[in-house]
Amino acid sequence: KATVSVLYCSINTYIPILTMPTTPEFLEKEMEAVNEALDAQLLPPLIVEKEPVSVQCRVCVCMLARMSDIYPVRLEEGGRQMPHSVVLVLTPNWLRKEETDTGEVELYLSRGISMDAHGQARLMTYKEPRRVTYFLNLLTKAVTEEVDYGYDFELGRGKYESDPLGGRLLACPRSSSMKLEKLIGDKLLTRLLMDYARVAVPDTLAYVLKSEREYPVAAGAHVNIKHWESVAAIDWDSVREDVQRFVDGLKGKTTRVVVKPSGHLWMRCKGVTYHGLDVDSIVGAATELATGLHDGDSVLIEEYCGTLPSQDVVRAKDLPLRAVLDPATITETRRMAGSVGIIKAEQAMEQIAKNLASPAMPPCVVSFGGEIQDGEGAADELQLPATEGAGAEAEGAGEVMQRSVSETRAERRDTLASLARISVSVLMAFRIRVVVQRNEEGQPTVSKMVCAVGPSDEPLHGGNTVPQTLAITLQQWGFSPGQAKEVRELLTQDAVATFKAITTYEIGLSAEDRGGRLAATDCIGLDMFLTYREGVVTPVVIEINDHDCMRHASLLEDVHREDRGECMRAVTRNMLHKSQRYLQKGEVVVVVG
Repeated sequence: KATVSVLYCSINTYIPILTMPTTPEFLEKEMEAVNEALDAQLLPPLIVEKEPVSVQCRVCVCMLARMSDIYPVRLEEGGRQMPHSVVLVLTPNWLRKEETDTGEVELYLSRGISMDAHGQARLMTYKEPRRVTYFLNLLTKAVTEEVDYGYDFELGRGKYESDPLGGRLLACPRSSSMKLEKLIGDKLLTRLLMDYARVAVPDTLAYVLKSEREYPVAAGAHVNIKHWESVAAIDWDSVREDVQRFVDGLKGKTTRVVVKPSGHLWMRCKGVTYHGLDVDSIVGAATELATGLHDGDSVLIEEYCGTLPSQDVVRAKDLPLRAVLDPATITETRRMAGSVGIIKAEQAMEQIAKNLASPAMPPCVVSFGGEIQDGEGAADELQLPATEGAGAEAEGAGEVMQRSVSETRAERRDTLASLARISVSVLMAFRIRVVVQRNEEGQPTVSKMVCAVGPSDEPLHGGNTVPQTLAITLQQWGFSPGQAKEVRELLTQDAVATFKAITTYEIGLSAEDRGGRLAATDCIGLDMFLTYREGVVTPVVIEINDHDCMRHASLLEDVHREDRGECMRAVTRNMLHKSQRYLQKGEVVVVVG
């Protein structure tokens, strides 16, 4: 791209060839990512200031990160609230350290990328280095899965091993320290804290490898912890007995079990597998995970919390063909021209309800326009829409329906696909991401609830789901407006309780254990499922995220642009507020009037 080539020339004028990670190739790649991200958000291209500039804003929220890991909305919201206050720093070489009287370290920034109030991004080299007033280190393996330059810089490792201030705690407020990152990434710890706070979590059997952490276990906890001193010393016969007892206790509640790893480097559903109540299969999965654990990691064997009865999403015009594909699943249909229908398959609901030991919800048809028709009193016969070629379809349908009952679903699917040339729908499920942030008053507030809709037979993650609003998703799953309001209140209540439990635990830690005197978790994302428990729809928290918790929220705001920046609003105010308090430390404030 011509504009990018010009940009590279400008950058190379001001950035010398340094040791990794700041090589020209590294910067070119990152700058291209910046421009691509801005273009994707319909924002103007990056302007590179050719001369060093002075910035009047004293607040400097520094995000050491790649653009692909933070999304432009962070810079955009920062610029909207306080121009050029939130700065993207692509490499640690743009930062330098200075020791304070207390032995801590202050950071000073020589160049960075920030936005003005209109969304114009600029790469600026500063005449006077800017004092960092809030620090986020997101250039780590737990975020990027590739590089750990951020912690190398902080701890004095790798290319920074000669740094005499390596490993010193930062004086400024910060989030996402290595210690806090490990805390939030420990699914076992956060699950125990939630259980203590009376937030619903899956029943869990946990095996911890050589952990120095003291896990707070309350009486009657839903989490049973076992300890491994080393992988080589694991008594697998004992593990098999534990798993057998755990599985026996789940009978009547579920027919599936989830096996997953826990630790700050295990993310995006890596290593997560589903199993029936088969002890050999479960132990085999745990054995495979154990070989890849680091000290402090865990293997979690947990109750499978099925979402509400899965939906079969089909286009209205494909309803008669879907009935041919599997007529046993259709209990009711209704023509909804031009809209998308969601058919609750009776067969699937009965099976899921049986798995969850709870009654099935009545079948219904929900349109994207919000029209809901209860299954009660609906016509029993399938009404085929009068479309062009309907006679031929019906004739072909009759031939298929007369086939042997023993014909497999896969064979029917292949036959139908060849006859009608349509795409076959899949059963869908949804996960709810609830984003909780600390506001400027230090109190937790729910900033966003986003649903990730995807296939029900796979672990749901960012790579196999589509973001959607909670209101639309609950409407599609048959909730009335009043029921949807109750669900939102339950989600908010559990999310706030979880945030308070985590921050209360952090307060009890030393500055060393938090990664800084002013280090604190300011934002988390809870992954929640709605499931049946004793016949009641109950939110259950599966896990907690920190650094990547706003990805789906940002994607959804790209569609609903009137909400753009909402997911970052509260935490941005908090970062700016903490920055201003930090700058005022030791100063005298005079109020006149």
